[in-house]
Amino acid sequence: MPLYTNTTAGTVTYSSSAVNYQSILANDTDSVNNSNTVAAQSDFTIALGKNERIIGELGIWYFAHQNKDFRYQLVGPTGSIIRWDVDGRKVDGSANITGFLRYTLTIINSSTAGNFEYKWSANTVEDAVGNKCFLKAGSYLKYKKF
Repeated sequence: MPLYTNTTAGTVTYSSSAVNYQSILANDTDSVNNSNTVAAQSDFTIALGKNERIIGELGIWYFAHQNKDFRYQLVGPTGSIIRWDVDGRKVDGSANITGFLRYTLTIINSSTAGNFEYKWSANTVEDAVGNKCFLKAGSYLKYKKF
């Protein structure tokens, strides 16, 4: 079991060498966010203890209706630092879009325990023909504490 020393916080973390899959969506979400206010996707929440650090990847398959206005936020505990990069692609569709976003993450938590959350919504709840935005099966979160 690897040993990681956080010299800034003066802490030691023991972690397996394996990458943890926090969650893989088995099914499309059922328009869980019927609002234009971003809300946490509970499948992609990580509980962080004080001074814990994480590296990870978040892969989001999504359906965006004709207004094409999928929004997201990456939120950590008070005082945490989130370093991230995102790469996105339109996979298929003309009026509606199926897309994929891959986030590479480093989260450095402060002395305040809390949750990392992936939040999302559509700016417009549904388009003119009633389509809603949702996350698709196969979206995933994997991470490793260090």
